[in-house]
Amino acid sequence: MSAPPLICPTCLSRYAPGTLACADASHARRTPLVALDHAEDPRIGRLLDEPGASGAPAHGRYLVLGLLGEGAMGIVYRAWQRGTGREVALKVLHLDPRLVAESPSEYDELRARFQREVALSARLDSPLIARVFDSGELADGGLFFAMEKVNGLSLDKVLLAEARLPVGRVVRLGILLAEALGAVHEQGLVHRDVKPGNVIVSGAGPSERLRLVDFGI
Repeated sequence: MSAPPLICPTCLSRYAPGTLACADASHARRTPLVALDHAEDPRIGRLLDEPGASGAPAHGRYLVLGLLGEGAMGIVYRAWQRGTGREVALKVLHLDPRLVAESPSEYDELRARFQREVALSARLDSPLIARVFDSGELADGGLFFAMEKVNGLSLDKVLLAEARLPVGRVVRLGILLAEALGAVHEQGLVHRDVKPGNVIVSGAGPSERLRLVDFGI
């Protein structure tokens, strides 16, 4: 597969692989060029608009760079947070548009619950849990939240590759996962989607680390 194209997070100009910086010197000083995935998704390479106070699209704080995964609850993208200049994992929740139009009170309740749980999740401070940075609402009423992008392999991929893990490793990872869930429960939260795909491992041997990601908010 050919190298991915590049994009300037400031002006959204696209460049060929290997380009060192945006042609606009002020943009080049502010942000590096970042790579776009080849995946077929209309959001890739575009800003994820967020409605302002008046309801009109305003901020566009997140530039969608690629697709990380999709599940029953939503799609997870690799994105660039323009205000901070960092990559994040951005989850856009699946939402039936009819709910917004036909049941505004039910949608308002859903949105309030979502905002409350994101705020609680953002309070979690543990090296075993991916941090939640931010949340917002799309112009069509969809909801999203941004969380720390964790490097490593999900445990389901590890299991597919290695089939069976040594007992000592299973115990070590199990203890780390229990500690992560303990930190969650201390804040009065429930993860709701604990599965190998939401457990990221990195490193090897005694230095192997575990991070719990993607709360089922």
